[in-house]
Amino acid sequence: MAGMSAPGLPSEATVTEAQARDAVAEACPTTRIVSIESTTLGYTSRQWLARTDEGDLLVKFPARDPDPERTRAMIYATRLASEVGVPVVRFRAFLPELRATGTPVVVQEFVAGERASDVWPALDRAQRCHLAGEFGAVVGRLFGAQP
Repeated sequence: MAGMSAPGLPSEATVTEAQARDAVAEACPTTRIVSIESTTLGYTSRQWLARTDEGDLLVKFPARDPDPERTRAMIYATRLASEVGVPVVRFRAFLPELRATGTPVVVQEFVAGERASDVWPALDRAQRCHLAGEFGAVVGRLFGAQP
């Protein structure tokens, strides 16, 4: 499989399939990979989808901002959101510095779905209003979260 540009490394460097496999092995040592493939699902990280004996996992190498403290803060914010009932992804592991690349890596459960930006144009006015109302309710729960 084609490699992907690695965060924190020169632009010609890549995150290879072997490095993505190493990330799962280091972060989740009891997990067995069935298959792994690079994806184009995200905008802020280089991602690999790992099919495993424990379900599908998304292996993310932050690209836009590879600072491990920023990633740690994002994981914390996600946990707070979960505590107030916001449906969020479950993180399985975070390594501030993966041995294979020297960069942070996040392993999370993969949840299949459609991007809102892909679905929005096909929605009628009533559906858009309903979705906006649901989104507003989620934002309201977030504002009620206590760190």
